[in-house]
Amino acid sequence: VPPSTMRTLAQGIDAMPRIYDRAARLFEDPWMLPPNILVVDDDTISREMVVGALAKGGLNCIGLSSPTMALSVLEQNRFDLVLLDVMMPEVNGYELCQALRATEWHAEVPVIFVTSQADFLDRARSKLSGGTDLIAKPFVPAELAVKALIHLPLRTGSGGDAHGGAGEPAADHTTEERSTERVDTRMMRR
Repeated sequence: VPPSTMRTLAQGIDAMPRIYDRAARLFEDPWMLPPNILVVDDDTISREMVVGALAKGGLNCIGLSSPTMALSVLEQNRFDLVLLDVMMPEVNGYELCQALRATEWHAEVPVIFVTSQADFLDRARSKLSGGTDLIAKPFVPAELAVKALIHLPLRTGSGGDAHGGAGEPAADHTTEERSTERVDTRMMRR
């Protein structure tokens, strides 16, 4: 069993009461909002694997292939969790993480790097760039879903605000910009 899987298992056990509480509140609190998750990976197969792993954990997300498109989406929308690849064209994952940390909305949002770059130096660079955690590729889908659940904050909306105060959603993106058809519909509402 890889060391990262053992760390995730230990974190998952510690986080189980919080995860259970989140699930219970979803049924009790009509203002409880499902999380907004952004996945950025230029490799289509990797991006779809991450989106699929999160879907198996009951989480919806938006997947983008372009880091520059992600920066634009991050400026217009609030996310509760961001998952980034490291090796991408235009802007690498470390630079993208630093850019989102510089924004008011995403200064404290958990960022998980999902990358094949997972040695000690890469783990250190992920922390120094503002990353919260790192999971190595290839990953076990259940491990990724547990990591996401561990790091997701619990949030509620204010009254009927479907965005939890997140402001206006971005304009509808083309199908090419989406990694799957499982786009969170809250992002498309006005």
